[in-house]
Amino acid sequence: IIYFGKSIKKLAKEETQNEMYFALIGLAIAYKNLGLIWASNNCYITACNFSFKLSDEKGTISEKTYRAVKEILTNELFIGRIPYLLTWHEMFLIFQRTLTIDENKDEIAFDSLCDGTFAVRLIHTKSTTNDELKYLPDMLARQELWLSQDTALYKQGYIEICMQEREDIKKEKELDEYYKMVANQPFVEQILYDTNYMSEDKLSLYSNMLGCQFQINFSKDIEMLLVSETLLAYLESFVGTSLSNIHAHREKIIINVLDNTESTDIYFIYNKDTYEYNFYIKNFNTQEKEHSLVWNKMIEFTVDILLKNFIVNDAENHFKKLFE
Repeated sequence: IIYFGKSIKKLAKEETQNEMYFALIGLAIAYKNLGLIWASNNCYITACNFSFKLSDEKGTISEKTYRAVKEILTNELFIGRIPYLLTWHEMFLIFQRTLTIDENKDEIAFDSLCDGTFAVRLIHTKSTTNDELKYLPDMLARQELWLSQDTALYKQGYIEICMQEREDIKKEKELDEYYKMVANQPFVEQILYDTNYMSEDKLSLYSNMLGCQFQINFSKDIEMLLVSETLLAYLESFVGTSLSNIHAHREKIIINVLDNTESTDIYFIYNKDTYEYNFYIKNFNTQEKEHSLVWNKMIEFTVDILLKNFIVNDAENHFKKLFE
């Protein structure tokens, strides 16, 4: 993480975008191996963005983009946000049909693996409303996620339709046994968060870091969603290089991301009674001249969180070394 991070700073130039792509992929893998899924996702998405730029220059779709999209889709299967899953899977299908990729023949085809893991996630999805499920089978069919489509139908009680789709199953008991087998697949142990339809007015994202759960709450708004994802990615990336000399004394840290309707300033307020932060920001997009202000505010926010919620050995020297 340290070496890829340092290389990215030096490769952030117009003439080294190809090298930047590989450094970001390496950093994403490093974060993922530490279980820092939001930091990993952030790097993969940025790498995907660079691969699109490289494709535009050559006028062709790049295999680099295909690889990055696959990794983002894999991460979203762990995270479990349905709209994100379907969006990235749709993009994956486009690249799969356009490019001829020589995949490893010894492995399960990625589209089949994706369909299977999505079905496992759906069968383990906790109680939900019919409004959230009723449109899903048609959407899954359009993206050729056949097993996931059958699973969504099964969860809604369409037993006869499920049995018609499978010639090897003749009785309802056999269908129940089949989905019991689906429910017991190894992917269950890899699911990080509950399935999220992103349909409620108030949404939350989570991350477990340094023995403490971070919960970010926000209204259903694309700008606040992007801010919340970036906050988690930033905090995880910081934690990735701060694994020693820091110990949590609180089980949960709650951050409420709120729209700053009065100005474009970024600021935060800590509530001593509820132990919650209110983080105010106008929107996700910032002008280039504002980048240093945003960076300084993020440093200030991170240090405040760590000082109030963690025991830090020799805090001043620790933070000085990290930030310098």
